[in-house]
Amino acid sequence: MGQVWVAPASYTMDHPNPFTSDGRYDRSWTILTIDESVQGSLFQQRSPHGCYAVSMTPSYPFFSTLFADFIQYEMDHGRDIILVSQKAMNLHFVTHYREASVRPSDPRWLIHSTTLESYKKIVADNRLKSPNRLKTEGVMVHPIGLEPLGEPDDYLDHIMFATGGVGPELVVNSRLCGSVNYDPLAPYTPQVRLYFDGHKMVLDGIIVRNVASMVFGSVSLEKYLVKPITADDLRVPCGDSFWTPLSFSKAADDYIQHFFA
Repeated sequence: MGQVWVAPASYTMDHPNPFTSDGRYDRSWTILTIDESVQGSLFQQRSPHGCYAVSMTPSYPFFSTLFADFIQYEMDHGRDIILVSQKAMNLHFVTHYREASVRPSDPRWLIHSTTLESYKKIVADNRLKSPNRLKTEGVMVHPIGLEPLGEPDDYLDHIMFATGGVGPELVVNSRLCGSVNYDPLAPYTPQVRLYFDGHKMVLDGIIVRNVASMVFGSVSLEKYLVKPITADDLRVPCGDSFWTPLSFSKAADDYIQHFFA
């Protein structure tokens, strides 16, 4: 099990590692920075030394549980955490990232987008599978959107879910383009946006809370898939001549809210 190391006041992530004799980092180290300037809840990146780095803002309404979930997950997976904070942080946690009770912060719907081609295989298997699970079955999936951020290898043992917004479509459009494309207004050929029952997944004990809601290995479509949405379910917004990742994600999210209103 890893542990938390509180960084010296002068530390920044481009500095040598203050907790190793040679100042080096490897993949067993994670840097967690508490930063009021972060937009939203958190920001992920690969540090200048190659290890995983996450910045969180204490202004996020559910910061305390996000902070606890992340640290517990990283420690349970054997990583040491360099904690960068101007204030002392409480490291005595009363929640756990695997607890099977619905929190106020747990989203009703969890989203995973994929290509039409991949969706055919998912339906045939009746399961959505993690990149590493697919790899063991001989299916090679380049995890565009994950590797550039430097996440540890065990993240690829999980399916990563979004709670809404354009992110899933940016990942799919990147796969369609063959390289990272994070332009939310780029022309886009919508694929499949899958909505899962997030609360049922929590209550059944399969959710791993971390930087996102994750599930290890695979997820049953029969048990948890609520609705797959494609362009056939929607209309291009009035005044637009083509879909973009942003317009498709917004139209799909609006659809699911009205569908289950």
